[in-house]
Formats: sequence, structure tokens, C-alpha cells
Amino acid sequence: MSANSRKRPWLAAILSTLAAGLGHLYLRRWRRALGWILLVIAATYLVGPETLTAYQAGNANIWDIAPILTTTAGAAFDAYVVARVENLKLRTKRDKTDWATCPNCRKDIDPSLDFCQWCAADFSTPEDDANVDSGQ
Repeated sequence: MSANSRKRPWLAAILSTLAAGLGHLYLRRWRRALGWILLVIAATYLVGPETLTAYQAGNANIWDIAPILTTTAGAAFDAYVVARVENLKLRTKRDKTDWATCPNCRKDIDPSLDFCQWCAADFSTPEDDANVDSGQ
């Protein structure tokens, strides 16, 4: 996946919900991912292993692990927002270029071609086909 490809914000959020920082790794934001991972580790240290064990056994309240849940939710929200901002920047950058986008695969295409070099979608119009058939 190239750095200029469109990212899926919902995928980044789901990945960060599964493991904080994973969505940022998907977005190729290495330092930000490391920061969220360290925050979750710090929140887990703050809560303590005894509380986690008690929660797993059903002897602790959900509010006892709130710092971990809050940090994970923050990582998911941040990954979603970062992906949306990256997509907006990419769209703005593409709008400033002369490159066209294939309606089939959404990749950049050479405007001088009558087809997409990525998916082979045909862009010729019926008038172009008639000119070829009549020998013009």
C-alpha cells in the first residue's frame, strides 16, 4: 500500500479498538502508534495486574479499568480522525493536479490514454468508436 493511497477510517478505528496503536500502524504513523501503545501500557500499569485479574474473575467493577478503556477509545477515535484528515489532504492534492481518476478503480490515470492502465477500463466514447469503424 503506497503512502498516497486512500485510507479507510473505519478500518483504522476498528484496528485501534482491537489493540491501541494498531490503526495508526495501518495509517503508517509509527511514532503516533508507539505513543498510543505506551499510553495503554501506562494505563495498565496504573490499574495494576491485581485489578485486571479481579475484573476477569468478575470481582471488580468496570470503572476500575476505566483508564485502559478510555485510552483505547481515544486511540480509536484518533485513528479515525487521522485517516479522515489524510484522505482530505490527498483529495485536495489530487484536485490540484491534472491527473484524472478512473471511475472503476479510483486510481490515477494518464489523461492521454483512452483506457485505465490499472484495470483496463475503456474510456472511449461511441463517437470515437464510430470514427475508427469509418476509417477516419
